[in-house]
Amino acid sequence: MSDRRKLPPVCMAILFLIRFVFILRPPLLTCESVLTEAWHVLGHAEVSRRALVEMCRAGVVKVVFDLNTELPKVLKLLEKYADTPMDFADACLVQMVESLDEARVWTVDSDFMIYRRSNRRVIKTFAPWD
Repeated sequence: MSDRRKLPPVCMAILFLIRFVFILRPPLLTCESVLTEAWHVLGHAEVSRRALVEMCRAGVVKVVFDLNTELPKVLKLLEKYADTPMDFADACLVQMVESLDEARVWTVDSDFMIYRRSNRRVIKTFAPWD
């Protein structure tokens, strides 16, 4: 097929993963709320959940966000994007990007096309639409 948009969603997801698995370099920085969301999305897929745990154990995925320090800014983002609506994990990631100049967010959430840094710059992503 020459038109990727005609592929089933599961095929699109696999192509997305293959495309970026060789670009991303560990550690992948994240926050607790993203891990919680990932765990929920994985549902009862025990193999995938074990893989996530092992990635954390091995330092491939590393939690670096301090919610105690960043909470006021996260809450402000939730208010700013209330009509999107922005979820808590998204707000934490947007705030993380503020402190990391060259950061890119690995996401399948199209709301990241709307979110902006505090200086109105676009948040760089690794996403299916890139």
